[in-house]
Amino acid sequence: MYNPEEQVWEESAMYRIHFASQSGNGRWYCKLVTMQYLGSNRDGSLGFSLRPIAGTQSLDPKFILKVEKMRKGTDPRTPHSIGEIRKPRWA
Repeated sequence: MYNPEEQVWEESAMYRIHFASQSGNGRWYCKLVTMQYLGSNRDGSLGFSLRPIAGTQSLDPKFILKVEKMRKGTDPRTPHSIGEIRKPRWA
């Protein structure tokens, strides 16, 4: 499980991230993405790059469910749903 206090982010490293996302019908889904970490933004969100297949994306840490650092040379992957989840307690 992801713990923001224990997570150490390395700039320019690739990470596989499971995160919560709410759809238009009000249901919550777990999504999986592989992105390069760019740094944190002023508002506390984390900045990531999906280049060359997409642009940059910011992600609020409270939506992150699980993080795995990937080896060098791993290609980015755009977000895709891996299943429905319960509504998070903080939502």
